[in-house]
Amino acid sequence: MKVGYADAWAVGQSLDLDLAYEGNPSGNTRNGRIDYAFYSKQAAHLKLRKARVFDTRDGKGAMPSDHRPLLVTFDVK
Repeated sequence: MKVGYADAWAVGQSLDLDLAYEGNPSGNTRNGRIDYAFYSKQAAHLKLRKARVFDTRDGKGAMPSDHRPLLVTFDVK
């Protein structure tokens, strides 16, 4: 997959365009990632603007899912 496609979260981290919540700056689920957004490395018309992982815990710290929602924003030329 990574041969022809870029991992938007990893690219965002390398360009300091990433944002995750306090206590989870790497955007992980437990010990790793399970949610991804890939885009074609040939997509010259896309420019990554930001990649964000959301905190979905409730007021008591309970998580409704083991997934961390990932939102990736691009500019389209």
